[in-house]
Amino acid sequence: MSDPTSQRVSWLDGQLTSAPLIEAENRGLLVGMGVFETLKVSDSHPEFLNRHIRRLIDSAHRMGIPLSDPHSLRSGVVELISANQDIAGLARLRITVTEDRGASSVLISMSELEPWPDTTSCVVAPWVRNERSPLSGIKSTSYAENILALNWAKDARYSEAILFNSMGYLAEGATTNIFIVVNDEVLTPSSSSGLLPGVIRDVILEANLAKEADLRSEHLESAEEIFLTSSTRGVHPVDRINDRIFESVGETTRRIIEEFKSLPT
Repeated sequence: MSDPTSQRVSWLDGQLTSAPLIEAENRGLLVGMGVFETLKVSDSHPEFLNRHIRRLIDSAHRMGIPLSDPHSLRSGVVELISANQDIAGLARLRITVTEDRGASSVLISMSELEPWPDTTSCVVAPWVRNERSPLSGIKSTSYAENILALNWAKDARYSEAILFNSMGYLAEGATTNIFIVVNDEVLTPSSSSGLLPGVIRDVILEANLAKEADLRSEHLESAEEIFLTSSTRGVHPVDRINDRIFESVGETTRRIIEEFKSLPT
């Protein structure tokens, strides 16, 4: 029996295809000159699509990759979801833009998304985020650094790796943003820390549910509650960080979860 995932339809440069082909000269493939966005599809609805497209276009421009047609991207997403209705109840959708001979190539793909557990775990990684990198704040396809940190955390039986920057300030998770509750205040690292400003992070900040701060290790160690955010996780309470265990989800985190659910996507 053939693997059904091998027949999954993707969208490549305006066409639906079950066999997307990347050109040999594609610099996204050769040297990582590309950007991407990952978003959640729920009941055929691509959550926060406009926000993701805006960040994608901004990241592409920062890398010198021509991309300026949000309508085409939206149309491609709608077409792809329609073509993959068997998983559109809950799916992960990825838009990847790469540099191809001075132009851009757009690949949109979908895969099944398993629901996250109610709580999660994280561990501080031995590496740092370089806040001075030219890729700082860009969701680049040059993503191996993040994956290596994530794999290291998983090998240690944690779900996520937490990174400080070269100046000793808390930055982010390998694939998430991090929030802490200190003295009943909800805080997240400032953009100057070198983090990727996640879509869910921005939504929470704009709703005045949290604020930015320069955070050190002592803030993380004294946090009363911790949660992670990402487009597929939403707001995800942390039950264990390093050797520290939180016995239950805190009241502030529960409130954030409920208020986030009420926000338009």
